[in-house]
Amino acid sequence: MNDYFLIGGIGSAFAAGWLLSCLMGTGRGRRAGPPSFGRSRRSAGEDVRLPRGRRAGPGRGVSEGREAGQRSILEHIVDYIAVSDANGTVLYASSQGWRPQEEGDAGISGFAYVHPDDLDGVMEQHHELLRTRETRRFRYRLLTGEDSWLPVECVATPVLGPDGEVERIVSVSRDCVRELEMEEQLKLSEEKARRLLDRYRRLVELSPAPIAVFQDGFFTYLNPAGLQALRADSLEQIVGTTLADWVHPDDVKRAEERIWLTHEQGYTPPTDFSLIRMDGTGMEISATSIYDPRTCSFHIVFLDTSARRQAERALLDSEERNRLLVELSPQAIVFHRHYLIEYINPAGMELFGYANAEELTGQPLMDLVHPACKGTACKRLLRTYGEQGAPGPSELRMLRRDGEAVIVEVLSASIPSGGSNAGLSLLTDITERKREERRRERKARRLRESEERYGRLQTSLDRLSHDLFGVLKVNEMESRLLKEVKEVLGVRRLWLLSTEGEQQLTIREGEPELPETIRQEVKELLLEPVPICELIDSPQLCLVKLGEKQGASYVLVIERTPELCLSPKRIWLKTMTRFVSVLYDSFHRNEDLTKELEQLASGQVAPPWLLRLLFSLSEKERRRLAQDLHDTALQEQILWYRRLEQALADPELPAGTREELALVAQGMLDVMYQIRMTCNELRPPFLLEEGLVSSLEALIDFVGLRADFAVSFDAADFRQPLNDTVQLGLYRIVQELLANAAKHAQATRVELKLFSRDGRVFLTYLDDGVGMELGELEDSFGSMGMYGMKERVRSMEGTLSFRSSPGHGLSAVLSVPAEGQERYKL
Repeated sequence: MNDYFLIGGIGSAFAAGWLLSCLMGTGRGRRAGPPSFGRSRRSAGEDVRLPRGRRAGPGRGVSEGREAGQRSILEHIVDYIAVSDANGTVLYASSQGWRPQEEGDAGISGFAYVHPDDLDGVMEQHHELLRTRETRRFRYRLLTGEDSWLPVECVATPVLGPDGEVERIVSVSRDCVRELEMEEQLKLSEEKARRLLDRYRRLVELSPAPIAVFQDGFFTYLNPAGLQALRADSLEQIVGTTLADWVHPDDVKRAEERIWLTHEQGYTPPTDFSLIRMDGTGMEISATSIYDPRTCSFHIVFLDTSARRQAERALLDSEERNRLLVELSPQAIVFHRHYLIEYINPAGMELFGYANAEELTGQPLMDLVHPACKGTACKRLLRTYGEQGAPGPSELRMLRRDGEAVIVEVLSASIPSGGSNAGLSLLTDITERKREERRRERKARRLRESEERYGRLQTSLDRLSHDLFGVLKVNEMESRLLKEVKEVLGVRRLWLLSTEGEQQLTIREGEPELPETIRQEVKELLLEPVPICELIDSPQLCLVKLGEKQGASYVLVIERTPELCLSPKRIWLKTMTRFVSVLYDSFHRNEDLTKELEQLASGQVAPPWLLRLLFSLSEKERRRLAQDLHDTALQEQILWYRRLEQALADPELPAGTREELALVAQGMLDVMYQIRMTCNELRPPFLLEEGLVSSLEALIDFVGLRADFAVSFDAADFRQPLNDTVQLGLYRIVQELLANAAKHAQATRVELKLFSRDGRVFLTYLDDGVGMELGELEDSFGSMGMYGMKERVRSMEGTLSFRSSPGHGLSAVLSVPAEGQERYKL
């Protein structure tokens, strides 16, 4: 309530002046008593009414007419006027805005009309007025009812008596509701303006865009973003500088023109300039200026466009490079819209056989598509135009200008252009690649068939070689050979012939009859020398010479079929015939030697030296056979296995084919292993280098892998040096004993013991097999069983005895002399 205002209109001033003159007249010569600030007889909360039209004293001093006129003026002014004595008692109050007063309200204290919360302030102002005798201005809330009040502004003027003391107080109060509302609105407006100013200041200070103020030809302000952009350390480095200090010399004149234009128009759109920073480096900007006529200053907002300008230059360079890349691309590139060609690069013109782009520009793209592929191409174009992105690649046949069809791989992408989607297609000529793929597929299929065929041939070779190891007669071998050839080659007719005399042909095996045409053709082929195991072809047949014996030749004749034209099967046939040829030679020699020996030994026992000779010849034959198997069949197997490994190394080989080939390769390894084992059986490896004990241990380990019985071998007491003949003889005997145990004995355990004593070597054998009747064995030199072992021991001038009975296993005891090598030399 301490805010003071000078208020009141003409009417209130006139009325107050009249009231003062009246009071001065009526109060002249009277002295006011001491002021009393006690409360009135009515509390602040009571309904107090001001007396209406009541005079302050009995003296009139003025005519009734004049007084009535002035009272009428007082009654019609808008302000509230009251006259009170020095104690605050109301002597008069105007009735404007009040309900009619009652006559009994005169003499009420003016403080009774003050709101309780404002009473202390009003009384303090009253005291100050009495003390200073000066007019006081203040605000308070005037009670207008029990629960209603009105904010008013009051001007209290003291009226002094003759003694200079305050005799009366004239109060002029005015309703200030509107003024308070206006003041509140003004405060809100000022606060809002202050906040806006604050916000604008913060916005400028915190703006990421540089903002400068230019006034009277100098810069007066630059925000922090601007300082950072110009690489200035403080605002002092900017204030007071001119345009020429920062703008590049080439742009100074244009910058001054933009400032003048901003002054004329109030605003200029973004303009590009070049600046020079504090450190001397250049900077590209885009500046927008606004003129403020209130302060006659220019507000300049500029953005660093160095990166954008650099990117634009880079984009231009990139566009040029892209254009060159498209023009120089070896792949055809076509830009099309609404199924029409709008651009095609030189590679595309070359692909379709056109000399210049004008011949294709504006032409329907579907005209280049082969009729068989138009449906697929149309669906693909619809998808390209309707979607954003790039559909996956597809293959299409397209037509060149000369009508030739080419196969292309198409990769299309959707590109927004002119408010709709256009298409960019990359075409790659894959005609040659597809041809190569078909060739590769055919080659892979042939390779797969060849590998399958080769696997079957290898299985056949393994099966035949395994069967022939148990064959002891030539006719059995011949019958087995023809059976295998017929199954593998699928031939209907074949013959095994022998030639005698003047090309007389005799059927040994095969078809019972030999057609005359084939007979004559065989004779013609045999007129010239025929190498052994070489295939000789004629229109009707294929001839292979297996061997010779005493001027007679053994020839395999096969009726010609398409299978004989396949290289793998011809190689198989050559390998098979080489194997059989070796066996032929071995059988023939063994038969001849057997016959000769039987003739020599008829009626008498062969001497040991003769037996050693026979066994020596047999071992030589075994070595030759093992060497032939190693050098022919095994080497052929290794060669084909390596070729198969090369085929497996092809990265384009299908996975299924690769697995099948891996199985074939494993089968080939098994066959090679079996051939090596056969060679080892025919010729014991490292017997002479490693000695008898080590070789027997290796033999026992090998047998243990293939047999169902356990073998224990004890050679702790053997320390006798032996010659080659005795070592080989003992090795063969142990080999034969273990073979008999595996084939016939059905034993679970075999015990072998080798020891030397008193210049002799002893070998004992014991198994828990089924046993046998020794008297039923055939004593024949042709037998490879016990009789053969006895003869071999006798050739070494030793002894061998067997003991066995059914169900009680077999035991053998061998003893040979171990004197020097000279004893056994022939």
